[in-house]
Amino acid sequence: MQFSALALTISILAGTLFAASASAEIHVRKGGSFPTISAALAAARKGETILVAPGTYHERLNIDRLVTLKGESGSVTIDGDGKGTVVAVRAPGVVISHLRISGSGKIRAKYEIWGRAGIAIYADDVRIENSEIVNNESGILIWRASGAVIAENNIHDNAAEGLLAVGASAAVIQNNLVAGNGLTGIEIMKISPESPNDVRAPERRESLIIPTGNMIADNRVQENALAGIILNGARKSIVENNLVRNNRKAPSAYLSLLQSISNSPGEGVQIFANMDGSGILISCDATENVVRSNLTYGNQGPGITLYGSDDNDIHDNRVRNNRDGIMILASGKNRFVRNQVRSNARYGIAFLRLPLPNGNSNPFDSGGNLVWLNEFAENPTNAYDATSASRKSARDLLSSMQYLKRRMTPAQRRDLERALAKEGKTLADYERNNLHTLRKLKASATPNRWDAENRGNHYDDFDEPREGFMDRDGDGIGERPHHIAGGNAVDRHPLAHNPG
Repeated sequence: MQFSALALTISILAGTLFAASASAEIHVRKGGSFPTISAALAAARKGETILVAPGTYHERLNIDRLVTLKGESGSVTIDGDGKGTVVAVRAPGVVISHLRISGSGKIRAKYEIWGRAGIAIYADDVRIENSEIVNNESGILIWRASGAVIAENNIHDNAAEGLLAVGASAAVIQNNLVAGNGLTGIEIMKISPESPNDVRAPERRESLIIPTGNMIADNRVQENALAGIILNGARKSIVENNLVRNNRKAPSAYLSLLQSISNSPGEGVQIFANMDGSGILISCDATENVVRSNLTYGNQGPGITLYGSDDNDIHDNRVRNNRDGIMILASGKNRFVRNQVRSNARYGIAFLRLPLPNGNSNPFDSGGNLVWLNEFAENPTNAYDATSASRKSARDLLSSMQYLKRRMTPAQRRDLERALAKEGKTLADYERNNLHTLRKLKASATPNRWDAENRGNHYDDFDEPREGFMDRDGDGIGERPHHIAGGNAVDRHPLAHNPG
């Protein structure tokens, strides 16, 4: 019994000493035992904290163990001197705080999607907080990592993206100022692992790494080029309570790049022109996302844009003083509910048709969307829906695809397999892509709905008798339908007042 008690006492003391050692601090200061951060990292053990004294440290760091890297009070700058990535994090659980990170390399090959970064995160559960990330190629890059927390930072004046999360999941991006970046403020992006850093790479739908479950909340995102916030192929992510303002169009060099890589340069540029300068852009098969309670204003493009994205919820946003309020291109089964869309320069909300290079209508138009309980006021055109005019082409192409699928002969099947093999694809790839195409066409062939449960939307150009509005029973719901400009769409139950 005495032996057991002694062993227990030794065990407790050993554990206490280990815990004290694991949480020990290493101090970095010029003229001290550790004059560089790199030297401190080399000596640090798992769980230790590296405290960095004020000053500028011309270093590039590779963090390969769990540590906390923290600047002491005063300005602490890590400057990469224009070479590569400044801080690469390759161990899970790392915390970086109270630092100024600048001076990454800015050499970018023409077709690369991203370049060097101030901080590049390659491991899970990394936290970056209370830091300034400035004058890099990309500010922060999250590469296929889960659980990153990016909070209370000032991410500004980087040459490309302020924050780019590629194939990331469960990231929380909150309470940051993201301003003045040269190519998007915050972007969550899907990626194809076969060609991970080449904008020309063919997209293989079956092998894409889809960013899932991310949150972008309570940020100020302003004065960035191309867009404030982008969800590119993201799924089940939330964008909420952000202030997204005064984002501007992309530089002309980006437009030239788009033309050089596009199979249909004219079409690509026209699509890009519609969404360039967006406040919030939901694009490229982004699905099941929620965009709510944001304020977007003063953006050179639309306040909110959806392009090629289905089944998203856009609700309770204030969208004001942008070029357009809400712009929808080739997107279906989305829900636009209780948004206040006011004082935009062209459209309040617009479903636009995408023309093909040969001048024919594009069957992949926006269909099956719900527009309900919104306020549209003081926009030159409050509501516009041109997609209803293309329902026949969508239905015709859908029928043709289904017919051809049934009628393919064995010889045709073999020819198709050989052609696909030359592209590195299989018949299974082809079938999966066809299924996706069929779903998009079915959505395109379904009209948009402008009312539900006997209530529609409020339009300030259709809420008085002199404008054609009629409400004989005084219940606030119009008895005369409101015809939406651009096609055949109708709001059967327009409202007399703002429903919000």
